[in-house]
Amino acid sequence: MPLPKSPPRRIRVVLAQIPEQNSLAEIEAIIRRFRNSDLIVFPEATLTLTDLSPIGAIKALTRRYGTAVIIGIVRRDKRKLYDFAYYISPRLVDRYQKVHVHWTEKHIPGNEFKTFRTPFGKVGVLMCYDAAFQEAARILALMGAELIVIISAIPIQFPNEFATLRARALAYSNQLYLVHCCLPGRQFSGHSAIIDPQGSVIVELGKYAAVRAKAIDLERVREWRRQEKTFQYRRPSMYRMISSVQKPLRP
Repeated sequence: MPLPKSPPRRIRVVLAQIPEQNSLAEIEAIIRRFRNSDLIVFPEATLTLTDLSPIGAIKALTRRYGTAVIIGIVRRDKRKLYDFAYYISPRLVDRYQKVHVHWTEKHIPGNEFKTFRTPFGKVGVLMCYDAAFQEAARILALMGAELIVIISAIPIQFPNEFATLRARALAYSNQLYLVHCCLPGRQFSGHSAIIDPQGSVIVELGKYAAVRAKAIDLERVREWRRQEKTFQYRRPSMYRMISSVQKPLRP
C-alpha cells in the first residue's frame, strides 16, 4: 500500500500589489500569468461588491490554473459594510472577517480568528489593523499556522516602516513566514513584503503597483522552531491578565 503523500514544503507565493479594482480583468490576468503558483495574495479591499458572483469567476480560474488566492473583498449589504479576506481555491471557498476594525472605519467586526486548510498546511489570515495586536498572530500560530498572510489598505500617512516592523516582529516572535500585501497608490502605502521565520525581509515591493513571485520553504519554520525552542516552554497560566485587562494599568 503506497504511503500518503506529504504536503509540499517548498511553495511559490505571489505578491499582487495592485490598486482597488472596478472589474476582474487585472485579477484574472495575474492568475493566468502566475498559473500553477501555490498562493496569490491580493490586498485588502481589492474589490467592493454588492453581490458575490465574482467569487465564482475567481474560483473557476483557480481550478483552471491550479492555484489558490487570498483576496480582500468589501461587501456592501444595504447600509452595512463587511471587510473580508477570502481564500479561494479549486476545492474551497472560505473567508475571514476582520476582527480589529480601525476607529476611522465603519465595517462590522468579526468575532473569530481562522486558519484555512491548504494543500501545503494551515494558513492564518489577518487584515490591516489586526496586525497591531500581537495576540491575534499568536492565536493563529497556536492553531497550527506556519504561514500568516496580512492583507492591508494602510493610509499613506502611516509610515510604511512601522507596518514592516510590526510584520517582522510577528514573524520572528511566532517563528513563521509572514506575507504582507498592501494596496498601493496615492492614498495607500504599498511596500508589501515577505518575511522569513527569523524576521528577515526576503521580498519588499515599493510604493507603486507591482507583482512578484517568490519561492519559500516552509521546512525552515520547523527547523527554526527546533533550534530556538519557545512554544514548548510557554506558561499560559501566567498570561491570564492578557484576556482580563483592556488597557495598561496606571503607572
